[in-house]
Amino acid sequence: MTTENEFFKAKRPWSKIKDHPKIYYKEYSLLNGTDKRLVERVNNGSIIRRFDKTLQPKSLSDVVCPHFIELKWAYGCPFDCSWCYLKGTFRFRPNGKEPVIKDYGKIELHTKAFLGEVKPPEILNTGEIADSLMNENSGKPFSKFIIPIFETQKLHKVLFLSKSPNVKSLLEIEPHNQAVISFSLNAIPVAKNGRRLHLF
Repeated sequence: MTTENEFFKAKRPWSKIKDHPKIYYKEYSLLNGTDKRLVERVNNGSIIRRFDKTLQPKSLSDVVCPHFIELKWAYGCPFDCSWCYLKGTFRFRPNGKEPVIKDYGKIELHTKAFLGEVKPPEILNTGEIADSLMNENSGKPFSKFIIPIFETQKLHKVLFLSKSPNVKSLLEIEPHNQAVISFSLNAIPVAKNGRRLHLF
């Protein structure tokens, strides 16, 4: 699994940055037809950004994906699920969907800035462009890194989306009141035919 930590260590020592990241806001049209000023991104949006690419529904029966905040701590996935949209999303990358973990110092800096300033409650999704638990068997599991940061406040929550059985670190974290865990489950025949896990 590739990490950006070593590559950027000399050029971007994020953990030593003293400047407070800037929070950008924008007016958004909500599903109920009202407008609300919400966070668009932190700094350039490389770590925290609102996913707002889906269009507003034209009728009450339209199926829509609501806008949400991404916490982009990594991208890619080590698993090989045949239906996964990440295969298409990363098809033009030389290494395909091979996982890349971003610098934890930068993630911490941007997350703390968000948690310290943003007032409307939000759920930050860590599993839109990566499996949230794909780094759990490493020396620094993402869950043990990010959940304690969210536990310093009671307004915002962190969302984990995963198909991984690597939950040992999650089970060791107390408290975890600000974390929401969501797993992908399938019927056994579907799982046998369309899913191959490469566990690290």
